[in-house]
Amino acid sequence: MKPNWDSGRVSGEMIVGRSDDDKTIRLDEDLTVREQDSTIRQDISNNNQKSDFGRVGLFDSYKVIQEFDATGGEADTFLVEKSGARYFLKLYRKGIKPKENVLRKLSSLSKKLSDHVVVIREFGVDDVSGRCYELMEYIEYGDLKRYFDNFKNQDAKSKEQFFKAVVKELAEALNALHNEGIVHRDLKPTNVLVRSLKPLDLVIADFGISVALFGDVTKVYTETQKGSFAYMAPEELSNYFGKEIDWWHLGIILYELLVGKNPFSGLSEAVVKHYLTSENISIPEDIEHRNAQLLKGLLTRNPRKRWKYEQVRAWLNGEDDIPVYFEDFESKSGENLGEKQKWFNEGFSEEEYSLFMENGFTLEKAIEFRNVLRMEGELSREQIREWVQAGFKDPRKVIRWSKENFEAFASKVFDDYGIIPSLARELLQYGLTAYEFKVACERKK
Repeated sequence: MKPNWDSGRVSGEMIVGRSDDDKTIRLDEDLTVREQDSTIRQDISNNNQKSDFGRVGLFDSYKVIQEFDATGGEADTFLVEKSGARYFLKLYRKGIKPKENVLRKLSSLSKKLSDHVVVIREFGVDDVSGRCYELMEYIEYGDLKRYFDNFKNQDAKSKEQFFKAVVKELAEALNALHNEGIVHRDLKPTNVLVRSLKPLDLVIADFGISVALFGDVTKVYTETQKGSFAYMAPEELSNYFGKEIDWWHLGIILYELLVGKNPFSGLSEAVVKHYLTSENISIPEDIEHRNAQLLKGLLTRNPRKRWKYEQVRAWLNGEDDIPVYFEDFESKSGENLGEKQKWFNEGFSEEEYSLFMENGFTLEKAIEFRNVLRMEGELSREQIREWVQAGFKDPRKVIRWSKENFEAFASKVFDDYGIIPSLARELLQYGLTAYEFKVACERKK
């Protein structure tokens, strides 16, 4: 084995399944692990082909104990053993080569953050098959999803204890990841593994679509939408987001734990997209007040007002006066359609209308902002949306930063701290990114 391979995922698979003609959101209910033969498939196009070590039940010097049921198309997964210790092996299909930047960082961070993430033992390219692999700790208690049904049958006290333990474990894990500049992007019950039950010890897995924020400050832009629609945050539809999406995902997980089902279960992707762009998630009235407060804080549509680690920690400490902005958003179904039509008459799309409204623009201010940036800043429609999402309301500031070729969210970080573009350029030349500058300033508070 050669541990010099470029990047990858950690473990776990997508929870949303669909066929080409059925785009209904489904939550995978079959979470059982069944023992199969130790065959390791060599190629996606020939699933019956076996490698040499598959025939003899070996992977390098590791004994293959069990192959897990395939739940995705990118890799085969195995339980392997060496010197009495068991490990989880993820063997990628031929032609699949995971991301280098994330896994390289996570392979070192997994030891630093071993209390919160699955520990990666090694990664590389298998000499026999030529396939990329990851070898990591084996979590014998499985994922969090399998404990949801048992939660429903617990007494009230046990439910409260388990629920708070889940909140604490995942909040601490997300905070640790975010402090290291990692946004998970695909947090869901099957990507949360149970290292121990008493006391509850949860670790996060599957960083296959996660992103590092170091060069991109507090937000990133991606070319495509990835992740599970059942857990997707509203801003992910624009492909422009930050670490706030992970807190939304946590809110959906906690909703599912308390209610017994995902809020979007059984809905088509098109309907889910509609809800994400136009409606608040309905919180059942029978949920206890403090738990409902937590869900509303985490499921606030505006990412800047959404609860994060500070608010969740305060909630865990029993504080009741934590601001919640869940109700600030008015459902579009109850809006004054005549007022919205005015925006459309001025050439704004549905997405732009929502974006400007959620960022506190009146129609008049939005028109001014757009027109100044179009005519004087020569910015495209998409670029203007990015600067709105970053939080800018003064088009002159946008022009000043954009002419210096600064990215929108990096500009907002520097601008919020009173840093002018020329000084920001000097900081970057010294190797200090906007993200690192912000972290340093926050630590001094």
